Amino acid sequence: MGTVIVNPAVIDQRPHRSISWTPPTNQGLKLNVDAAVNIDLKILGCGALVRDCCGNVIAAISKSVEGCFRSDEMEAKSLFHSLNWALQLQLPITHIETDALRVSTALNSASTNLSSFNDLISDIRYLLSFFSGVTISHVRRDANHAAHGLAKYALEVDEDVC
Repeated sequence: MGTVIVNPAVIDQRPHRSISWTPPTNQGLKLNVDAAVNIDLKILGCGALVRDCCGNVIAAISKSVEGCFRSDEMEAKSLFHSLNWALQLQLPITHIETDALRVSTALNSASTNLSSFNDLISDIRYLLSFFSGVTISHVRRDANHAAHGLAKYALEVDEDVC
């Protein structure tokens, strides 16, 4: 068998679909949430923004939280803090998007277990009860860049930025 030399530029010539944020289908508000982490400093960055059906940013937050968490716990913590913030601002959130599949699946499922992750999910469900008819869905990371940017920014600040 001979050796084949391949130009790396032609290995993947499939067209790349650009995925972007989509507005909520009704006149409600959409909350996008994400988390970032600085492992060395043991800091979780929470980022969230609320947009209306026209894509206008209504509110945004970057919040840092100290501690070490598993990736699914980080995303759940970020959602928990974001919902607390939205509740304090009395924002009528109708849709929530996260790029954390395990979090959105857990929130859309009735099953429970005895884990710290499930405790967070229970706390989030409690906060969700204050938002009438809210839906939670998973979104690809490509469509959650703004929330991720806010989460990364939270790692650089000492206090919450709203």
